[in-house]
Amino acid sequence: MFKNKQLYFIFTLIGLISILSLLPVTKADLTNSQKANLVALASDLGFDWLGLSNSLPKCGSYSRRSLITCDSTKKYVTGLVLDSSNPTAAPGDRFAPFIYLKQLVIYNSEIDLSKVPSILSHPNLTDFQFYSEFGSRIKLTSSWSSSSLIKSIHTENTYGTIPDFSTSMNYFFISQAPTGSFSPKIQTSLFNPNLIEYSLFVSSTPQSPSSLTQAFLDSATSLTKLELQLPGYSIDFSLFFNLPTVQTLAIIDAVPITKTFPLFSQVSWGSLTSLTLVNLQLTGTLEPNYFFITSLQTLKLNNNPSLSIALSNDIGFLSFIKNLYLEDTNMAGSTVPRNILSNGIKNLYLRNTHLSGALPSVFLCVSESSLIDDGTEPTYLFDNNTFTNYFGPGSPRSCSPKITSIDPSPLRANMSSVVIKGEDLGDSFQIILRNSVDDVATMGCLTTDSTDELFCGNPFLQGTGTLFYRIITDTFPNTTVTFTYQRPSITSVTPAPTLGGFITITGYDLMGKVNAKKSSISIYGKDCTNLKIIRQYEQVSCYYPEGITSNVPISLTVKDLSNDIENSPNFFYKSPLVTSSTAAIPNQNSALTIYGTDFWNQIDMANVSVDIDGNTIPCSITFINHTEIVCTLAPTPFSSGSKNLKVSVNGQESPENKLFEFIDPAFCPNGCNGERCDVGIGFCSCKSVFGPSCSEGTKSVNFDSNSWSPSSPRLKIVSSLNDTMYMTALLKSIVENGAETTIPSWTSIYDNATDSTQYGWGLGYKSINVTIRHNTLVGYDLIGGSTLYYPSNSFVYKVEYSSSIPVYDLQFKFELESNQECSTPPISVAYPTGSNGVGGRWMTIVKDKVKFFSRFPVISNVNGIVSSIQTNRFNANENSTSFFTKVSNSNGLINTVAFQFDFSVMQASNNEVRVVRPVSECIVVPPTLAPTDTPTNPPTTIEIINQEPRSNKPALIGGIVGGVVGAAIVAVGLVFIIRQHSKLNKTKSLLDKKLSELNNNL
Repeated sequence: MFKNKQLYFIFTLIGLISILSLLPVTKADLTNSQKANLVALASDLGFDWLGLSNSLPKCGSYSRRSLITCDSTKKYVTGLVLDSSNPTAAPGDRFAPFIYLKQLVIYNSEIDLSKVPSILSHPNLTDFQFYSEFGSRIKLTSSWSSSSLIKSIHTENTYGTIPDFSTSMNYFFISQAPTGSFSPKIQTSLFNPNLIEYSLFVSSTPQSPSSLTQAFLDSATSLTKLELQLPGYSIDFSLFFNLPTVQTLAIIDAVPITKTFPLFSQVSWGSLTSLTLVNLQLTGTLEPNYFFITSLQTLKLNNNPSLSIALSNDIGFLSFIKNLYLEDTNMAGSTVPRNILSNGIKNLYLRNTHLSGALPSVFLCVSESSLIDDGTEPTYLFDNNTFTNYFGPGSPRSCSPKITSIDPSPLRANMSSVVIKGEDLGDSFQIILRNSVDDVATMGCLTTDSTDELFCGNPFLQGTGTLFYRIITDTFPNTTVTFTYQRPSITSVTPAPTLGGFITITGYDLMGKVNAKKSSISIYGKDCTNLKIIRQYEQVSCYYPEGITSNVPISLTVKDLSNDIENSPNFFYKSPLVTSSTAAIPNQNSALTIYGTDFWNQIDMANVSVDIDGNTIPCSITFINHTEIVCTLAPTPFSSGSKNLKVSVNGQESPENKLFEFIDPAFCPNGCNGERCDVGIGFCSCKSVFGPSCSEGTKSVNFDSNSWSPSSPRLKIVSSLNDTMYMTALLKSIVENGAETTIPSWTSIYDNATDSTQYGWGLGYKSINVTIRHNTLVGYDLIGGSTLYYPSNSFVYKVEYSSSIPVYDLQFKFELESNQECSTPPISVAYPTGSNGVGGRWMTIVKDKVKFFSRFPVISNVNGIVSSIQTNRFNANENSTSFFTKVSNSNGLINTVAFQFDFSVMQASNNEVRVVRPVSECIVVPPTLAPTDTPTNPPTTIEIINQEPRSNKPALIGGIVGGVVGAAIVAVGLVFIIRQHSKLNKTKSLLDKKLSELNNNL
């Protein structure tokens, strides 16, 4: 029916899917039989399942410790924990439905396994555990038919008969119940490489105790725990000497054939963490080396009265034992070492040992609860009447605590812990500190492994005073010691504005809180007020009043402790900072206006001078306030370039700035027509009529969605004078330490409120943000200390760079393009006179009657500091003209930079208007040559002042701009490449056509 087999297969598959979709979906669940028996078991043991499904137990149901676990299908119970609420209750024979049960754990239930055949014959049970907390018992039986499957057995309070288990046994634990007939046995076949732990505790002597003399342990190569309580059993003690893998060894109540305690060289017990040899009637002497097994934490040798033991001082230094039980052994003639607790013993049982002499005073200072067996740590048990100075826990004890050191000394406010060392410090105590200004604090401490050392929290009290130490016993023995905190120290202080302001003091052990007693900051006899804590003890701020007296000491006092004035940094007011100035008129008295901060307000305290060609020329001040100075410069001949403008206030000089210039017609033409030639921005500061000389005026631009690109920060400027003429600007790449990175992609977002688009790019630790803003109205931006006014219908192109890894050289490459045409348009770049093409300030390019006007940044913000940048010409040829700003960074590395360009449109004057011919009209006519003529020299390129060389390429302008820290000029570059693209194929076609015409006319 279906000729196409593939089509037949598809229809068949669709049919099967349709049929399957009609079938009922069965959710994975336990069988009804399993559910019913789970309910019945809970009823047997007196608890209710929680976490039910439709009122019935499911995988994951629980109750206290009871829990149901299942296989991955959720259909079969594989693990069952049953926690009986009635210790006399017994579970019924209800385990047959759980055919995949592997682990069964039962708490507090009276069980006779002979009455639960579904356990005895279970086909998959490998782990059986029974725990008795309230006297419940379990009866084992030799008829446990599936016992050979068991790999882990744990039964407490056991009676009956131990069956034979699988030789695959891993974990074995059985302890005898105090009642009920019990037939113990040791199945030696279990001791093979599978066995990891074996514990058998028999509490009563069997009628016919067995002997344990076979070498049954040699094959148990994985054994880590061996515990045997075998009353009446005759054992060969040497069977247990070579146990290199065993970590816990306990032999209790047995009867060794040879009772002499082995020499240390006879045993391999280097892995032991716990050694218990109790009531074995051992004889001989315990060698000291047993105390120094590095892994040994517990040593229990009780009830071996003929075993001689001597305690040496080395135990306090070299032993790692935390629990030492030596009751009912022979220590006759020995004393308790004074340092026995130095390495952290928590349980020390030494009753009935025949010790004598004086009990170390450390035990006389502990609490009474530590001298009785109440189940808490620490516990130290001694005979009541065998020592000369101890007569029982409740008897009076002589305790004289002593503090020998406090570390660190002096205490430090920037450290969180304190270590107190001493003698007889006890284990229950109270520490109170009171300083000289009556501040009181308690100190919380923990005892360390050493009883002579306390690890305490710093109470941050500061000052000097007395530490009171009191032991909590009936007599409250105590001691006192003086303490002192470190005096405050100052590492740095920020300068204050001369008009007054907040300063920041950084150091150590400074104030921790406001209004601390007898704490203050004063400078030159004046208080620094309104204290604020920036970082406790490390950094504070305060308000210091106006003034100009600098290089004076700071006195900082914290709770009667004062800084070392001789070795602390002095305080300074901020030096005057010049941020901008007006240019001077050469060869006549010229009034300079200087802008900045911290100029103060007294003419007689300030001086202004200019460094011109190696001479210092004074400028007589006529007006001064905090941010502005007006001074008169005597007639001075013109000198090109930027000069240092130095302002001095009470001996403090402004940083190097290069913010003085004479009015230069090259970048401030026509004297700015009465407006200011602003050195801070590097050109005329126009407020109403804009243009290079504040007289040209600007024209509107066609602003629409095409003005900027959503995918890259490419600004396109189109004039309403001729909407076919345009210029574009684009940040193309960055150059860091000589390595150029071309920015492949940008993210962007338009902000309607500011009529701007923000572009972003990031690469791990660094990022660049570009903001292109359309200025619909006349406005201004604050650039450094200058006001940069911009016209309406203009654009601002702002660049912000940030890097967590600083660079020493940073450049930004820009690309500006305009229409393709046959010849290069006139391009004017304003350089300072005599600069030889260094330090471009602005540029114009003429297209038809459109004159594009671009102003370059001469200052930037580097690491938060106003810094200058400089544009230098580095390359020129027939196709392009480039500019590059590059100077050394003398004041440090660069993390952040911000600067901006702006762009506007003017109307070209009549003599500037030029016809723009598209490349389609370009015709190249070669010169007529004789057959033997060959050109011997390349054509001469004539550079027109303020006009770039012509070319047959489209106009392309590119630039690199870089930033500088502080007063030094930094590596910043601006490259403007002007180019025009020729359509080579079309030009070649026109040339061929022209040559053909010439040949036809011959």
